[in-house]
Amino acid sequence: MPSPQRSFTSFPSQADLFYFCTTSSTSEEDLNVHYAPPSRSSLRIGVVVFGQNQIQLLDLAALDLLALMGRNRISRINATAAAIDEAVDEIDIRYVNVTGEGSFPVTSGTRMPVTVS
Repeated sequence: MPSPQRSFTSFPSQADLFYFCTTSSTSEEDLNVHYAPPSRSSLRIGVVVFGQNQIQLLDLAALDLLALMGRNRISRINATAAAIDEAVDEIDIRYVNVTGEGSFPVTSGTRMPVTVS
């Protein structure tokens, strides 16, 4: 299935949200749902880090697998054109803590930088 044409997303008003949540109809026609997809497909992941305890590298492995869905990574493995069309344009993984300063230790002996947002 090819990617949908990308354009700006418009969000429903509060009145529309109230109607969506209170109506018993699930028909797209009845709900008048015609929202365009985002102009760029993106995936943003925030990992909240508490304290300065060492984190197991294997705990972060699932995030690395999600990062494989990016268009840059998929195109490097000589994937089909259909797979590249379905790939996510941008993947942003951030490690977040309260102060946003410094880094936290990982069992491989490395340190991961953190941010506040």
